[in-house]
Amino acid sequence: VAELDAQLAECSIVAPERCRIEVVAVRHGDMAAPSAPVMRVLYDGDLWVKAYVPETKLAQVQLNQKVVVAHDGSKQEYEGTISHIANISEFTPRNVQSPDERHNQVFAIKILLKDAAGVFKSGMAASVRIATAK
Repeated sequence: VAELDAQLAECSIVAPERCRIEVVAVRHGDMAAPSAPVMRVLYDGDLWVKAYVPETKLAQVQLNQKVVVAHDGSKQEYEGTISHIANISEFTPRNVQSPDERHNQVFAIKILLKDAAGVFKSGMAASVRIATAK
């Protein structure tokens, strides 16, 4: 009986925390392979924005720094916190020898958002304002 109960428990898909289903990869009657994804979910508490900081301003950005985030569809602004700063630059031009060209070299940052009442959606563009020293 215990073995049958265990097999029955394996027939149910349960998310470890509150989330929204984005994509269901299987249909009714399909067989799911072991360890194969059956759906893609977005955790409600995992709301973040990826932004890029020019190399010339990177020294003014710090972990846990508060930022302001907005999107085109609303004038309301939301508070965010920088949770990650990349160690490797992106979009590096072929030649960054002069200080004028170094602003093209950028570093990704990850900004965690507080619950924004469902305003932000996956893949949505946002504007980020970071208070920096001049």
